[in-house]
Amino acid sequence: MIGSTSRCAKLGRAARAEAEAALDVDAALAAVHRSSGATSVVTAEPPHRPRVGWLAIAAAVVVAIGAGVWFTRGDEGAVVTVTPSVPSTVPATTPQVSPTTTATTAPTTVPATTAPTTVPATTALTTAPTSSPVPVGQVVREVDWRDLPWEASGIAGSCVFGEATCTQLVHDAAGVPITYEPTTRTLVRHGVPELAVTLPAAYGDAGFVVATGPDDVVYLSVAPEVPEEMAADVVAVTLADGDAGREIGRWAGVTNTVGDSSLVPTADGLLNVGCCGTDTIRPALDAEVLVSWIDRNGEPVALESPTLWVQIEYPALIVHRRNPDGSSRSWTYEPAGDWMPRGMPNLTATFDGGFVAAEFGSDGSTLARGYADGRLDQVVLGPEFVVVDAVDPAGRILLGDVAELDDQFARVDPFANGVAAWAGEITVDTDGTIVFVDDPSEVRAGSVVAFVAAIVPPADVNEIRTIDAERHSESTWTVTVTTSNLFDDSVAAVRWELEVAQVGVATFVVTSGQASQLCSPGRGPDVFTTELCV
Repeated sequence: MIGSTSRCAKLGRAARAEAEAALDVDAALAAVHRSSGATSVVTAEPPHRPRVGWLAIAAAVVVAIGAGVWFTRGDEGAVVTVTPSVPSTVPATTPQVSPTTTATTAPTTVPATTAPTTVPATTALTTAPTSSPVPVGQVVREVDWRDLPWEASGIAGSCVFGEATCTQLVHDAAGVPITYEPTTRTLVRHGVPELAVTLPAAYGDAGFVVATGPDDVVYLSVAPEVPEEMAADVVAVTLADGDAGREIGRWAGVTNTVGDSSLVPTADGLLNVGCCGTDTIRPALDAEVLVSWIDRNGEPVALESPTLWVQIEYPALIVHRRNPDGSSRSWTYEPAGDWMPRGMPNLTATFDGGFVAAEFGSDGSTLARGYADGRLDQVVLGPEFVVVDAVDPAGRILLGDVAELDDQFARVDPFANGVAAWAGEITVDTDGTIVFVDDPSEVRAGSVVAFVAAIVPPADVNEIRTIDAERHSESTWTVTVTTSNLFDDSVAAVRWELEVAQVGVATFVVTSGQASQLCSPGRGPDVFTTELCV
């Protein structure tokens, strides 16, 4: 089924991978639903980073790395930024080699982000980049996923084995979780505030979200208007405050109900990647755009978020990230286990300028985390199959149907120490003014989102983090960082609004900032304000 990212579809891919590896498919699939607690994880140890909890609004709150409000790690560490001598451009046909780090050696200086290599924004790729050597020597160890940082996500979800009734979970580019219940056709945006809408009965009970696009538009595969057709339709539906559930576009016969292909988001729209072809570049360079991006008025709109594409030189995989400004970064690695190069890998662009890949292989579900500085870590969820339901842009995975939680997803951080944090000091005055005591412009980043992700205190594993950048000109943005699902019964969410300007290649400055908070019901104002919650 084209574009299917439902749990049942993932279980099917898991079963096929097991069969091709001559393993016990029935036992593997049954293990997914037993939730016996015996599942293990093989992980490549990343370098450590300091972590802090989120900043609650209070009188003259001072934030420094290593001293959080709710969670204090007590780690010490500084971020050393790259020098301005980093090359700003490379030919489009020369991808960058991605080094790896071993479990026994953590670098003493880790950049928070680096200036990625760039290609002109107007230059379309017509040939494949040349291959790069595959990094070797990565050390892995086996642990249970429950030994990793994990918490309840606060996002409801359920699944019935053998039926297409599993809650589907995706994230939009800003990191807002979106769930879809196919049997009730309920589409929910788990933002602040939450928004839910029931879609028309004509959509059927086997639909799924294909992609999230610009301007609060969600694309779903639904039952065709002509029932006897063998291909489903794709619809574009609004999911904005005061305008939710309205169909603004339909593409008939786009998804093949008997195939096993994927609709993949690109800068121009959704392209098809077949399951079993021999293409080494996915999506293909000459692939036809099947579904174009549209805004809530039904007009064409540009995608202002990163896109990912791959080259397959089995057993190596090369992942390319292309940012809206034309900058790019490449990682070359061998996925752990005897992976099968079927279709399009499940890729998620991360806030920090990297990516997470979630795939199935003979050893189980594998995760790869590429960082903006070129490092790459891997995790293998195995030997029993653990289905990764979703990956958020902060690099955490979400697991459904776990015994420890009733009817909600678990959020797990497999790479908790991978991303370095800026060690500068930040204060918040009583009026909500955010003051950067130390200058964050030393942090180099390939995008304004990556810059802000590097300088704000990182979210803990229980928290939902969203970063939304509103562009005002070629070099200025308002970036809104919202953190919710806090371990605080009085505060529902905390929001930082930063005015950011780009002043050079990969160089940004914060010109002003304002903090606010939303109180839990009955604990204070029901809007974002600087007033304290009770």
